[in-house]
Amino acid sequence: MPASASSPRFLSLDFSVIDDAPSAAIDAARAALSEWLARANDGPDSSRDDDLRQVLRRTSGVIVRLPKRQVNDPVIAQTCALIRELLESGAHDSPVPSDDLVEARRLAGEGWPGLLGAMLLTPAWQWPDAPSLEAAPGWLWADYARWLFAVPVVFEAGAESAVRATRTEELARWTERNVGSAAVREALAAWLPNSSSSAALWMDAAGRRRLADARARILARYSRSEVVPFDPAAETRAGRRLRIGFLDTDWTRSPSACALLARFEHLPSANFEVVLLALAKSDSPFAQKCRSLAAGFHLLPESLEEQAMTVQGTMLDVLVFPETITTAHDDLTRLALHRNAPLQVLLGGDSGNTSGFPEIDLRVGAEKTAEERTVAPENLSERLAVPRGPSPVFALQSAPGEDVLVYSREGLGDVPTDAVLLVTVLDAPAVASATLATWARILERAPGSRLLVYVTPGRERPPGSGERLLAAIRKSLHAVGVDPARVIVLAPDEASFAESRAVIGLADVFLAAPGAEQVFWQTVAIDAGLPVTSGDGVEEKAARLAVSAEARQAARQRLEEGKAAGHGFLDTLAASDAFGHLIETAFDELEAAGRKAFRASREPVRCDALTTVAEAVAAGRAALERNDPFTAAFEAGQALRCAPDDPEARHLHGLALLAGGRTKDAVKYLLAAVEQRPKQADYWFALTRALAADGQKGEATRALQTCLRLDSKRADGWLLLAQLAGEIGASDLATEAGRIAVSLQSIPSADSGKSPIKLNLSARLRSARD
Repeated sequence: MPASASSPRFLSLDFSVIDDAPSAAIDAARAALSEWLARANDGPDSSRDDDLRQVLRRTSGVIVRLPKRQVNDPVIAQTCALIRELLESGAHDSPVPSDDLVEARRLAGEGWPGLLGAMLLTPAWQWPDAPSLEAAPGWLWADYARWLFAVPVVFEAGAESAVRATRTEELARWTERNVGSAAVREALAAWLPNSSSSAALWMDAAGRRRLADARARILARYSRSEVVPFDPAAETRAGRRLRIGFLDTDWTRSPSACALLARFEHLPSANFEVVLLALAKSDSPFAQKCRSLAAGFHLLPESLEEQAMTVQGTMLDVLVFPETITTAHDDLTRLALHRNAPLQVLLGGDSGNTSGFPEIDLRVGAEKTAEERTVAPENLSERLAVPRGPSPVFALQSAPGEDVLVYSREGLGDVPTDAVLLVTVLDAPAVASATLATWARILERAPGSRLLVYVTPGRERPPGSGERLLAAIRKSLHAVGVDPARVIVLAPDEASFAESRAVIGLADVFLAAPGAEQVFWQTVAIDAGLPVTSGDGVEEKAARLAVSAEARQAARQRLEEGKAAGHGFLDTLAASDAFGHLIETAFDELEAAGRKAFRASREPVRCDALTTVAEAVAAGRAALERNDPFTAAFEAGQALRCAPDDPEARHLHGLALLAGGRTKDAVKYLLAAVEQRPKQADYWFALTRALAADGQKGEATRALQTCLRLDSKRADGWLLLAQLAGEIGASDLATEAGRIAVSLQSIPSADSGKSPIKLNLSARLRSARD
């Protein structure tokens, strides 16, 4: 007989008999919890929550009568262990009845036994007016803080934001008051795992700012060190390059490393000297690629003091931190608490997160979050800096020798081969209740679909959080009559980027969900050619894709066309240009105004230009026509400051670089321009010239073929072909191409509309090489 159909054995216990035996009450509650876990697959009408609550109420009534003087009673540790088990199991994830909250408030006035009794009845996140930390005796602070700062797996967006901020601010005050106290340090140790979990997800912008400020205050005292104060001034960059450092844990591929690489991959060496710093050295292909693009690499020592000395000794002008410092508690975060360079930058992306750290001066990121909410300067501890061009941008291109994994669905268990698999990624084991309800409705509307929820590794997670998330999702499916077996939760403790990408590659449809890293994984899915649903109307879009193979195929076709035209989120050239211009602007203002005035300003830093793209391009072309490459380069720079991803600006910049003899850089910009305008013969011709000047004869010839296919009437194209053919020994082709060029030069312009000249260039060149 199913467990739900029988009378649980623990309900037969006579609690009036064990009033004087609290250990027996704890044992009964633990047995009730085990029974509750065993009935996890009961339907939505299950009485298991009520059964467990009935026992917890009785146990609470026993615990509250413990003698207050017996603070060493073993039953206290047993009770605290039970409270942890309740939190970790998910037993407290269901809404708490109002009567239990009323009882918890009454018990809170009964001293520490009352607090323990109240903690058995409700989690702190469902009790906004729960007593503050100072209400508990010092010896209880570790367990009380663990309970007070525990986070839900299902949350209401923005709910109780101020409450959590207030609780963290109280802990910050105690940390500043007496960080050496054993009680304070035990409370901090209990708080830390939850400080880097999902707490910020369910907070509004103002609450996140308060939480970040309080977290920074705590870490500044908790991570005390003997770092020597360092206060370098910003020195003018006139006549020199800016020395800019980028910090990452080990430069293996990750969301933060991909974001950082996109900002320095194409920084011009004439203006910047890039230095990479890491806590550990990785020999992964991606890490090697990153190091190959930098002028220097420094492996930091183990102690914070030596790390700071090493970073300060590199004499950086700018130091860029990854967004992970806003959530993690690691050596990078501790370094960010100290001054190591004149300008310290947080690469913030589209999350809207802030660090709260007094020594982080600038947050580079979009003016709107991924959810299209405006990032208000007053909700940031740093000054906002808004780059131009596409956002977000990640360096997703494969590094030489980098593995690409492909998984099959067999490892997912009982998933039919013909089932439509929806995949979503969470960066913490928590989800908004509205998102949960949306997933349930999608599965209800698409009976043949399955949902895979993948929780990325990286953050410190509370024990049992993956299982709690699965239980919460299954409960939401039960509520609408959907088989809970249709959902899978994967929450690995460790996984490489290749493994995470392979999991996403199993999808037929990718569902976007809230979270700072969600944008990154969404771009990974698009890059893989997977239909993605996000934003308004996500339920309708996902349901339509899940039930219609034709809709999925059409979506994939649109993605292929978009990839051929160049996805903006892969445009690392534009990201590097925009970042470089923005950092130069910010550094100049810092040098002129001083750090105090620079940070006091709430006006976002922007990269302004003296003109428009059209005006700058016209002026630059005119300068090239009069053989003035210096002016052309200036105008091209102004055009790129206006729009770093504009193809005309890139084309002009490439021509100016070519005129100045910088052939490799010219190829880079001219290639980017033809990728955006693949049917423009002038762009292909300019690229041919740059490739030829750079010694890439084969690539130049192929580019010229495209140019002449688009416009076979270009006499200059045929002349260049004659030159290239002669250089590789194709004398017959050189002669014929020269003849065509001469004939074209003699054809009146009125004949330019005649049929194009046909010549099998590939075959002729291949024959000449043979």
